Amino acid sequence: MSDPVQKPSFFFDITQSAREPDLGPLLEALGCTRWPSRPLPTEHPGLVLDFEGVRLFSPETKPQYWHPGMAHLRLKRPQDPLLSALGCKAGDSVLDCTLGMGHDALVLSAAGCQIIALETCAPILFYTNQGIAHYRHELAQRIHMRRIDFRDALAEYPEDHFEHVYLDPMFAKSTKSLRAFTWSMMRHIGLSDVRYTT
Repeated sequence: MSDPVQKPSFFFDITQSAREPDLGPLLEALGCTRWPSRPLPTEHPGLVLDFEGVRLFSPETKPQYWHPGMAHLRLKRPQDPLLSALGCKAGDSVLDCTLGMGHDALVLSAAGCQIIALETCAPILFYTNQGIAHYRHELAQRIHMRRIDFRDALAEYPEDHFEHVYLDPMFAKSTKSLRAFTWSMMRHIGLSDVRYTT
């Protein structure tokens, strides 16, 4: 008797309406295989690429495209608390150690900063990269994303390479009542394994 097929921790698929990229390198980077059939599974988390972007699927919740969250309002304000706390000005270089959904990186980019944004989870990096590019392409151009742990990255960069270094990890656990929030859904595709310690 053959072994049962191992299902990936999340699925990936692409719709017919999307312009199909070279999926080999993408699937390898994401650490998964393309979902082989329809309908898409409702019991597994996953990502689906279509002509509008990438949708995030999570068990028992409605699929969601990336969205700017509160950054949408923060971009309209004359001053932002993060910019004030960091003392950022246009042209400054910023290392965002924990990209996540990229909301802070968006605000920093709108202020004219050049951002290197780090993320350890490949599916989240892909989701956020595609989302920001669809939302505000001109802001996305100042955000350079890397898949690397910030501790490894900090060891690579010379001292004083950045004007500002910013770290804002997500909480390790989420309450059940908030499971439909996008950042809570994202835990299903990798964040549950990420722990930040000093």
